[in-house]
Amino acid sequence: MKNDDNILPLQPESDEQIAVVSNNYLEELEASISPLHSNVDYVELGSDGLTEENWETINAADYVIAATTSATNADRDANHPQIQMVNEIQENADASVIALGVRNPYDIMAYPDVDAYVAQYSFRDASFTASARAIFGRLGPTGKLPVTIPTIDGDDVLYEAGHGLTYDEVEQPEAFQLGVDALLDNLDVLEDKRIGIVTNPTGVTQDLDNIVDVLVAEEDLNVTSLYGPEHGIRGDAQAGDYVEFYIDEETGLPVYSLYGETQKPTPEMLEDVDVLLFDIQDVGTRFYTYIYTMAYLLEAAQENDKEVIVLDRPNPINGVDVEGPVLEAPKYTSFIGNYPIPTRHGMTVGELAHYFNDEHDIGADLTVMEMENYDRSLYFDETELHWVMPSPNMPTVETAVVYPATGIIEGTNLSEGRGTTKPFQLLGAPYVNSTELAAELNSLDLDGVLFRAASFTPMFSKHAGTLSHGVEVHITDRDAYESVTTGLHIVKTIHDLYPDSYQFQPEGGDGISFFDRLLGNGWIRDAIQDGTTVEEMENAWREDLETFKDTRESYLIY
Repeated sequence: MKNDDNILPLQPESDEQIAVVSNNYLEELEASISPLHSNVDYVELGSDGLTEENWETINAADYVIAATTSATNADRDANHPQIQMVNEIQENADASVIALGVRNPYDIMAYPDVDAYVAQYSFRDASFTASARAIFGRLGPTGKLPVTIPTIDGDDVLYEAGHGLTYDEVEQPEAFQLGVDALLDNLDVLEDKRIGIVTNPTGVTQDLDNIVDVLVAEEDLNVTSLYGPEHGIRGDAQAGDYVEFYIDEETGLPVYSLYGETQKPTPEMLEDVDVLLFDIQDVGTRFYTYIYTMAYLLEAAQENDKEVIVLDRPNPINGVDVEGPVLEAPKYTSFIGNYPIPTRHGMTVGELAHYFNDEHDIGADLTVMEMENYDRSLYFDETELHWVMPSPNMPTVETAVVYPATGIIEGTNLSEGRGTTKPFQLLGAPYVNSTELAAELNSLDLDGVLFRAASFTPMFSKHAGTLSHGVEVHITDRDAYESVTTGLHIVKTIHDLYPDSYQFQPEGGDGISFFDRLLGNGWIRDAIQDGTTVEEMENAWREDLETFKDTRESYLIY
């Protein structure tokens, strides 16, 4: 209805901040706006108006979207908090202000000087989605006013019936494309080659078509072998289970296991291939085995004169944040940490492939089929992609977000929630007092996370069939949340509260505990036992982390 200075459609840069302010429907607004821009703060208007903290958020924004809802003239009174909100923001904020009238078009009567105004005629989710897409130029608004909008005093007309603005031409953002979809646009790179595919259920196109099925269906291509990582190509094996060689029922192709007894392909496994495709979704954490399956694949390819093509995928917990201690190699290397990278590496599988191959002198014939228009600041659920479980205990994006924190629980005698519906979000043991633990952890006031007292009975894995007590981890602000720090606070707190019951997993013959393998060193376990603070631990690994960050920059594609 209004668009001064052609503010709309919004097409902000990735680092530009948007504040969304409303006294209602914030959840719907977030669901509709978050897929379109990642750098957004959501501000709920209280009964007392905008707070000082609210103003800090608004003043830091480049754009403000203010949503109002009115059913009567009283809702549009100048003294109504939501109307005061819009007028105060318009008057005092440096940012451009876009108002969204939810339910009917009359709200602009109360704030006619707003920079831009969009009228929405319903409370349905589809209506919020359409409004957001119109604001961001993903569709051109075509609606016309069915009524005349008067001025607030009724003496004049603001907008005649039939009024409605649209965009002359909307410059659409370039479409995102996965590495696998880029490959399908360039199948000539596979012509006249025998193809092996290393994949699991995450190896799908953006339309959820399985890469194996798609390539086998191509008459001009010759797929000869399949290779499954931990959990197998169909993802039906639990952590640590060995998946033997078998024939894939869907394709009749041989499937070789790359976990357990044979983590690295043997020459015999590679006899019938010229090129190996790697297409598996990683989770962004060092101690997840798929990236080492890829590294061993590179080694085997180099040794057997084979080509490797890695089909790149997003880092699901964003490709910006880098956290935690760098693994101390070679002493602490294993299949859950084979290279000196930090707990949260902030890289895609394609970037890691280049890093492993070049920085550590593997020297394989490597091609990365790059994504198109990837925004590395996004979490997976901020993209338009569909989440497919990379492994049985990684059911959601939220699981992947908590994993760098709570995955280290596997190195203790606590249950990390395997055998429940919320692995890595539920933590505990029979000896824990859940109320006490939740209170103690919440008293730390850690950024972006809260802990709820919880009890659960794992169906399998640690404490199977035994009622366990602990906490559920709730991430409240991903941007503020520091995963590795949070995880160490959890372990240290439980260690200190229950010294007679808590245990690290026992050391092996080499004096290394599984906890050490997960952290990539032995000194953090010692530090926890010696009463060292988490802050002191962070200070101890900071220099190595900064060195890794400098090295990492050379391998970033996006």
